[in-house]
Amino acid sequence: MTIAGKMSKDCRSALKGILALSRTYETLQNVFDGMGVYKTYIDEHLLVKGGEEILDVGCGTSSILALLPTNIHYTGIDISQTYLDKASHTYRNRGEWVQGCTSDLHKLVGFEEKFDVIMANGVLHHLDDSEMQALSSSIHKLLKDGGRFVTIDCCYTQKQGAISRLLTSLDRGKHVRRPEHYKRLIDGNLWEIKQSVRSDMSKTPYIYTVHECAKR
Repeated sequence: MTIAGKMSKDCRSALKGILALSRTYETLQNVFDGMGVYKTYIDEHLLVKGGEEILDVGCGTSSILALLPTNIHYTGIDISQTYLDKASHTYRNRGEWVQGCTSDLHKLVGFEEKFDVIMANGVLHHLDDSEMQALSSSIHKLLKDGGRFVTIDCCYTQKQGAISRLLTSLDRGKHVRRPEHYKRLIDGNLWEIKQSVRSDMSKTPYIYTVHECAKR
């Protein structure tokens, strides 16, 4: 039995519930080198440029803004008003925030605008298969020609170590997948996808899959 298997379901559920608090969420990000992961993600995959229109899907507390250029046009969307209140208070002069469901983005009022970059950071493993496909389709409608859709999520791999698997199992997301499963659901014949599976982004033993997507 793995270490993750030895931990009771009640214990894992309690830990996941604690993470719903915005302050706890940010503290755990720091403990697990979340900002270090973001920096690598931004520098090597996201590649945001000044002046671009950015949509952050499932933005949480928008902590990634601390590492992005100050002259971007940023919009964050999240279902949690608690997270949005924290984000707008911290970065009040750097963007705008909208509460809403992520799977039908193109139907939200004011989202007719085309974006240069749409990012979904730690979002896909919270969505079931149909929600993930709906999100991919919505983003395709909102992205400019030549724009980029970029994602990062935790994942399971065949040779993953016990500690890494345990940490991944503690995530609140109910739909952590293997990399090839993420890629298949994103695609839908809509995207050219570059997938990277990385175990070197964090100081902790954690595995991420990153997708850089361009319209077909």
